[in-house]
Formats: sequence, structure tokens, C-alpha cells
Amino acid sequence: SVASNDTIPPTVTVPASYTNSTSSTAGLYAAWNGSGVWWTDNIGVVSSSCSLLGGTLGSIPEPMFFPIGTTTVTCTATDAAGNVGTGTFTVTINHVVTVTNAFGSETPGCEQTNSCFTPYQTIIPVGSTVVWENNYVNGGHTATSGSPVEGPSGAFDSSLIMTGGSFSHTFEDAGTYDYFCMVHPWMQGTVIVGDAAAEAAAAEAAAEAAAEAAAAEAAAE
Repeated sequence: SVASNDTIPPTVTVPASYTNSTSSTAGLYAAWNGSGVWWTDNIGVVSSSCSLLGGTLGSIPEPMFFPIGTTTVTCTATDAAGNVGTGTFTVTINHVVTVTNAFGSETPGCEQTNSCFTPYQTIIPVGSTVVWENNYVNGGHTATSGSPVEGPSGAFDSSLIMTGGSFSHTFEDAGTYDYFCMVHPWMQGTVIVGDAAAEAAAAEAAAEAAAEAAAAEAAAE
């Protein structure tokens, strides 16, 4: 038979690998919706599927959720002779957080409530990117790691960001990164990355729980 003599595997066509971003620390839903995958074979495909994240999708993949990081999608097709063709591509989801300077932060005062940068404290996992946008300051400002007292630390420096501009930095190492504006040194903020981020989130949750408990106790009195 034709099938018994066939040694040519199916051709599996997959989309090009691509990258997307989200502000969620979990990932992005429907980053790939199953489109762009098809199979051809000289005697006919009898089964096909795509596998990723430890699971297998059917011949018509469903939209799904991709976590932060790079996920490899492997699609296979088998013909009547048992020959298997394979195609792979990757979906990369980056975690991106935007920090803006508060309206009026070009003049002193916002430092009294830690509100010169919004948010003042950014908590992210390792590998995340922070984007600083200058939407309000009349003129330029910077996002420079370090502090006004000790000066720049060298971890990152935006140089001058003019109104309407932005600067981004990807944090590959865990730790706490203080930063400030060299033009307006009262403008200060903090980025907490990785293990330190988990600790900060836990401390914040504990503080909120304590505040709720205290409020409930006060209401009961």
C-alpha cells in the first residue's frame, strides 16, 4: 500500500515566535489563540496536536493563558504510515510595570507623602521591566538608581527624560533598588525585585490584615 511504503513525515507549519507584555505578574490570556498552525502530508494526516505547559491541545487549539517568561509550543502531526512531523515556536510574555511622576512633582512637597513617583514602591519578580514615563514635569527629569545623599549607585540611569519621553530597565537580579531624580532630588522611589519582592508583599499583606483586625476590634468596642 501507499502508506506502508511512505517515509515522508507531514509538514507542520507554525507561527513565528513572538513576544508580548502585560502588567500582570501572572501572565497574559490568549497571547496565542491557536491560529497559524496547519499540517500537510502526501498521504494524509491522521492525528495532530500541540503541546505546551505540560498539557496537550487538540487539532484545533483553544485560546489559553501564558505565564510570564518563555513558553515553547510543540505541534506534531502523524500520517497513515506513522511518520511524525514536528514544528515549534515560542511565546514570550514579559512583565512590564509603568511608573509615572506625579503632577506637580517638579516642585518640592510630594516627598512628604512619598508620592513624587506613582507608584512610589514597585514590587516585581526577577526579569520584569519597569518603564518610567515623564508625562507631567515641565522639562526633563531622570530615574537614577541611588539616593540624593549617596549619589548614583550605577545600577541604572535614564539620563534626561523630556516631557512625553520614557525610559525602561529590565531587572535581572533580586534586590531593593532605590532611585531618585537628579534634576529634582526630592523625587524618590523604590523597586523591589524577586525574593525581596515576595518579602515586601508578605509584609504589606500582614500590615493590611493587622489594620483590618484593629478596625474590626475598634468597631466592636
